[in-house]
Formats: sequence, structure tokens, C-alpha cells
Amino acid sequence: MNRLVIRGQVYRPLAVHALLESEFAALVRQDATALFPAFHLVPFALPVQSEYGRFAADFALVHSGYRQWWVVEVELSTHSFAQHVMPQVQALSSASYSIREARHLASRAPELDPRSLEQMMLGAQPRVLVVVEEPCSSWELPLAVLGAHLMVIEVYRSERDAFALRAVGAPPVADDRIVSWCVPEPALGRAFLAVQSPAALPVASGASLEIEMCGRSSMWRRIDVQDKVWLVADSGIPRLNEPVALACTESGRFVLLDASAARRRR
Repeated sequence: MNRLVIRGQVYRPLAVHALLESEFAALVRQDATALFPAFHLVPFALPVQSEYGRFAADFALVHSGYRQWWVVEVELSTHSFAQHVMPQVQALSSASYSIREARHLASRAPELDPRSLEQMMLGAQPRVLVVVEEPCSSWELPLAVLGAHLMVIEVYRSERDAFALRAVGAPPVADDRIVSWCVPEPALGRAFLAVQSPAALPVASGASLEIEMCGRSSMWRRIDVQDKVWLVADSGIPRLNEPVALACTESGRFVLLDASAARRRR
């Protein structure tokens, strides 16, 4: 049997059915800083509506730089995947998130900036993170099809009734060198980029930012509309057909990188 030894105490895996879902969620929240570096774990029991029904998640994970966020569903392996887990993930993945959700997050986490949360909602919609207490390999593929991520957090308990968590697999991460991914919108013009993480941009609406692309610098203006943020180049930008990453170099310059170049920077 697996066991953990921490400062002389022996921790053994908790038996299935030994925890309620609410107890498991409380343990995850208690150690959130260590489990999810660079993110804030925020209670997020706000029902959201989608074509699959109305559901509420357990938490939201908000990057400290507001560059991405996740909706977190805490589950037990004993739950039915088809009847319980999948419907919730479908709903949370397809729901629309807006200023209502930003205000709810701000009310539950005073350490977060309300304005940045509102701007975050103008970018990419959140992905769903499913946290479960033991490996569930049959869940992985159907969740991946929905763009959701599965993270296993095993629970151990000592003879003194102390708990320890063992995270299996990688938690959500954000490359701090990438400010935002940007998606071309050719229907609007070849120099229109939809910003996926607008709260991370260093300029306000209407202001311009000098960005280098293919060794050439140009000025890009930020434009905010009701539900989206664009970067629009003044002129001289080649047609973009694939998403690009807006990155900040060590010297503080901003550059646009294609996907392969962005991966090489990691």
C-alpha cells in the first residue's frame, strides 16, 4: 500500500466513501496555494445557464495576472460520469460568462481587482478543471474532447487524523512571459486581433502599444467593444491566419510570436 511519511507521521490513502464531496472540496481549498501556484482559488457557487442546463461550479481559478481563468468542479470517483459529471462539464464548458460572474468573483475574493475581473470576461471563456480524489482513466478522453482538464488529488490521513494531499499530474499553468494569445479576425481586416486575456494588457482602451513582429515594430491600438477587446495595427502588417502569442521580452519589449515560436520560449 502507498503511504506518505511526513516529519515522522505515516499517512495512508483514504478509503473510497470515507469523504463527502464537500469535505474533499474543503481540503482542496485549504491547500490551494500549494496546489495551484500563481492562481487564486475562489468559491464560485453561482449557477450559469447553457443549452445543457443550469449548473453551478465549486470554484474558479483566477491567474494572479488575470491572464486566464478556470471553472473548477470537485468530484468523487464514485459519482456516475455519464449522469453526474459529464452534464455539469458540458454546461460549464458552454455557458456564457460576463460581468455578472466578474462581480460575483469580486464579492468572494476581496484580494482580486474588480476592474481586472471585468476585463478578463471580455477575453477567452474559461476552461473547466475537474478535480477527483483517485485516477479515473475512463474520464480523460471525454473530458479532453470538451477542452476540460482532469487533475487527481489523492487524500491521505494519519493515525492522528491529520490530512495530506498528493497531486498527480500537472495543475493548470500559465506562461508568465506570454501576456495573451490573440486570434486573427480576417473578416474585420487583416490587422485585427481578438485578445484572449485583455486584463493583462498594459494599455487602456484607445491607447497604443508598440509591438514587434518579424523583426519590425509597429503601433497597435487597443479597442474595447461590449464583449471583446481587439488590437488593431496602424499599417504594414502581413496577413495573420493563425493565433499568435503576445509576449514580453526580458528587456520589456512586446513581440508577436507564432505558436511554434511561443512553445520554444517555454
